[in-house]
Amino acid sequence: MSKITRAKVSDQGVTRRSHVKSVTIIFALIVVAVVIAWRFREGVFSQPPEWKTYTRTAVLESIARGETVLISITANQDPMFWRNELTALSSEEQFRFVRDNKVATFRADCTFPNQEIKDLLEETGAEWGGMIVYSPYRSDNYFVLNGEITKSRLRQAIAHSRY
Repeated sequence: MSKITRAKVSDQGVTRRSHVKSVTIIFALIVVAVVIAWRFREGVFSQPPEWKTYTRTAVLESIARGETVLISITANQDPMFWRNELTALSSEEQFRFVRDNKVATFRADCTFPNQEIKDLLEETGAEWGGMIVYSPYRSDNYFVLNGEITKSRLRQAIAHSRY
């Protein structure tokens, strides 16, 4: 009789341990799901901005829609461009900031510049590797960022463009 009792007690112990493990696993999965959902909500998995090819018409249309416009002056042979874009724009925090401030992003490629890009550079004084931030209210109100562009300089230009 004692053998049968021991077996039943032993089976109940295994069942309880299995139940505790199952509850622990389910709880852990719920916590992971909540964390992932929260991070998506906060935009941690934000996508980088969608870069459009620069045209004066497209920029004016974006301004007419009330969007701040960011133009990155690019050139394949210009290491400053790659450095500035990586420094100023390649973090989740910056992606979220650009998205939240309704910034339309354009690239003006100076590798083989057309007349429209040459006119932009002449009009604004922007240099290769620089960036231009246009106000969402007026096409003649813009900020030119030349040289080293940091996250804070870009954020300030975007924030000030809205005044």
